[in-house]
Parts: sequence; C-alpha cells; structure tokens
Amino acid sequence: MHLFTCPCGDSFPISTAQAGQSISCPHCNQSVLLPKLRDLKQLPSAQLAEEASPDRGWSGGQGLLFSVIFACLLASLGMSAWSSYRWLQIEKPPTRDEMIAIGHEEIANHSAPQLQEFWLNYGRPGMGTRRMPGYAQVQVYRDSWKHWAFGGYAASAVCLVALVLVIRKKSSST
Repeated sequence: MHLFTCPCGDSFPISTAQAGQSISCPHCNQSVLLPKLRDLKQLPSAQLAEEASPDRGWSGGQGLLFSVIFACLLASLGMSAWSSYRWLQIEKPPTRDEMIAIGHEEIANHSAPQLQEFWLNYGRPGMGTRRMPGYAQVQVYRDSWKHWAFGGYAASAVCLVALVLVIRKKSSST
C-alpha cells in the first residue's frame, strides 16, 4: 500500500492494483488519475489501519477461560435438562386425600378377621425393620432429581454470567 496525495491536499492509501486507474478522492470526490506502477513505487508507503491498530484478539488465557466456561455451561445445561426429564417422568405420589381413599378401599376389601389380625400385629416389635412407605420413597427419589435439575440451572446461570463477564472484559480491554 502506498500513500497518495490528492490535489486537494488530503492523502489516502492506494494499492498497486490501482496503478494507472482513475478513481475519486474519498475526501473531495474529485476524479484523480493515479500514477503508473513505476511512479507508484516512489510514493511513501502507507500502513494499513489494521496494522496500526492494536491487537484485538484474545490472549491465550482469555480464550482458554472462555472455552472452559462455555464447556461448563453446556455440561450444566445438559445435566439440568436430563434431570428435569427424569424428574418429570416419575409419577407423583398420591395426595393425602387419595391415600385416605385408598385406605378406605383396602378396608372395604378385607374381612373383619383379616383387619383384626393386621391391627394386632401392627405395633408389635419384631415385625422387622421399619421402612419408609413406598409413596414416600418415590417422593424422595423424585425430589432428588428435582434438586439436581435446579442445581444444574443454577450452575448454568453462573456460567452464563461468567461468560458475559469474560466477553465484557475482552471488549473493554480493546
């Protein structure tokens, strides 16, 4: 690139491919005949605006930080999506009113001696280890997937904020 001075006094860069052509001056819009290739080499060379401007790319550390945070964002979004899917696939346990209705149905389906035997053995020690009822186990399992899903969403939000901060730092440092 060479620096050509227009008759109006302003200078602008021209390339060797433009030698001998007639172009309009970007400042005064006057048509100007550029010198031939032989005379073009006598003009002072012009640095490109990109060469004169500072490097606007990321440093290796910033690029690595961006990549790691972006990978964490993708992983946390994937984890939260999978956990949400699993959480929503597990059937909700019955409500209190539904459990009472199920209990009434069970009572109606058993004879009086069966109910008496159950009642007599209900509170006796030696019936084995007490366990959490099945509906409560399902609720605990369902809640664990819900907690993983919301934890993933929180991690995604943190990663998104970190990405914005990294991008902002890059744009403010240029």
